[in-house]
Amino acid sequence: MESLIKIFKHKSSDYGLIWYQNDADNITKLRIVGSLIGCKNKNPSDETSILPIQLLPEEVTLLVELNLATIVQCHTNQPTSIELENYYQLQDLEWQQFEESKRIYGTQMKEIYTKNNSKEDKPSKPMLPIAIETVSNRLSWVETVPIDWKWPMLQSDIERYNIFKSLWNRGYYLTDGSKFGADYLLYSSHPNNCHSSYMVTIMTKDEELSVLDFISLSRLGTSVNKIRLFCSWSDEVGLQCVSSEWTGWV
Repeated sequence: MESLIKIFKHKSSDYGLIWYQNDADNITKLRIVGSLIGCKNKNPSDETSILPIQLLPEEVTLLVELNLATIVQCHTNQPTSIELENYYQLQDLEWQQFEESKRIYGTQMKEIYTKNNSKEDKPSKPMLPIAIETVSNRLSWVETVPIDWKWPMLQSDIERYNIFKSLWNRGYYLTDGSKFGADYLLYSSHPNNCHSSYMVTIMTKDEELSVLDFISLSRLGTSVNKIRLFCSWSDEVGLQCVSSEWTGWV
């Protein structure tokens, strides 16, 4: 990997954000999935989302531990009058280019309809030069500042990370499982290629689970065609797992 993956720390939580496509491609090669939280694609037939990718604290810690990522935060300085003037000039130039593209598009479409040839390839409609500036070199007064990554600190978070890392080391892909009432979803290959086989529920090594809760969690997993995997961690033994699958009343 030529350069470190740049992860932007969420300002109000321990989640990380990937804003650059190159970094998104690199984490995929490392079996790190995250969650796309950008707007949906403008094409109604395409349900995929776009950047940024939100990373779990566990995913961020793993990348940092492997020395493959650097954590940064955006720091906004007061823009100078020259910086603002240059930025507005750039916006004006983009708008002029859009107006010219729109004029050319109108001329081409008029020629097509004049020929009454609907089978002729139609030109692409120009896009409005409107964007919400986030992480961009266009904003010269916004800089990225390296920061220290401090998660995990609590004992429960340390155990949680060890479980995540141990499952990842076994070759699995892990994603957030909150939508299914679990801590993680476990995939044998990339989530784009298959459905998850397991729902991971994290427990402390001394935690007790009532029979009713055990049955409820097992049935919930079976109802979505997944096996419930109860995982705990101890420094003496390491990762311990118990799987359960509801097969009906006996």
